[in-house]
Amino acid sequence: MTVEFRQPAEGDRERILDVQQSAFGIVPAWRERAGPNLRLDRYLCAYEGDRLVATSLSHPLTQFFGGNDLSCAGIAAVAAMPDLRGRGVGGALVAALIGRQREAGDVISTLYPATVAVYRKLGYELAGSYLELSAPLRALPRSGGDGVELRTIRDDSALADMQACFRAWAPAHNGPVWFTDDAWWRGRIMRLTEPDVVPHVVLARGAESGELEGYACYQRGPREGFGMDPACTQLVARTRRAAAALFGYFGGYHSIGAKLTWHGPPGEPLAMLLVESRSVTQTSEFPWMSRLLDVPAAIEARGYHEVDGECTIAVDDPLFADNRGPFRITADAGKVTVERTDRASGDPIPVGLLSALFTGYLSTAGLVRIGGAAAHDPALPVLARLFAGPAPWSPDFF
Repeated sequence: MTVEFRQPAEGDRERILDVQQSAFGIVPAWRERAGPNLRLDRYLCAYEGDRLVATSLSHPLTQFFGGNDLSCAGIAAVAAMPDLRGRGVGGALVAALIGRQREAGDVISTLYPATVAVYRKLGYELAGSYLELSAPLRALPRSGGDGVELRTIRDDSALADMQACFRAWAPAHNGPVWFTDDAWWRGRIMRLTEPDVVPHVVLARGAESGELEGYACYQRGPREGFGMDPACTQLVARTRRAAAALFGYFGGYHSIGAKLTWHGPPGEPLAMLLVESRSVTQTSEFPWMSRLLDVPAAIEARGYHEVDGECTIAVDDPLFADNRGPFRITADAGKVTVERTDRASGDPIPVGLLSALFTGYLSTAGLVRIGGAAAHDPALPVLARLFAGPAPWSPDFF
């Protein structure tokens, strides 16, 4: 029977939940909470006759690279009924979804893969990390936060200030995502809507300016019995003193807890605030994958250091012919333009590997090592200068 892709109707809400419950094994309590809040306009679903057999959705995001935020399709909820697995329905559905989002103006797409192979076929590649870090509470610094006032709240009264703080902090990193929906902040970051969670938000404001320099949203971690191991969904610090103040705050739990967990970048610089930097350990990692939806638009939209140079590239893209170029990339003091040209200087770069290069996850030396480009390709020195920067990571999972 032919499979058709379309946006679901209101009457499909329960059937979407049926697919996701069958595919992911979600608990009934989650279904009851999530069902009424599904944004059907963000979904694209697969139908076999009248039967809804697979789901996907795209979160409207922006993602930061090189100091700029790019329009991003955050793909999630990719699920198929168990009897449909192995027939390629899920991959074809995601291809249709990102085609829709490309037409809507998204220039990049990011997702957390349940399986890497399926998304590689669609042009995605590993491109960043979602890391959980941990430190003993007794190892956290108890000084250095002078000039910062801390306040704990358990509501969304400071949401606007938190969002402004995040947007001021994020451009210094590659990979953080900005959710345009306040419901995401209340539900997934602050966790105000979960009945089994006691949410906390600690705010770090400059004592003189009153400006929010940092914050942490945290809950009781997976600790058995009595006590509190603070687990942060977000820990954001724009200044050293805000970071020290937040660490000092969490250190106060040392008599009833053992450790603090938070999400941070590879080589977390905040570890340098601890007496022993080795006290910070990585407890888990979930890599995310990205793919450029519109190669020239994404390269022009990204931020760069004051780089000069020119190169030409071709791209091997299995889905979008317009991405194949060749393209001439010109950088003038960090202002980058991309235009079509007649001939590239080297072999086409697979779009997934170009995407990993774009985010900073893959170096040009790594690109050569895995066969994505020839060592003598004259474009490589320019690409290396363009995409140099901090390792890509994100504090949010979706």
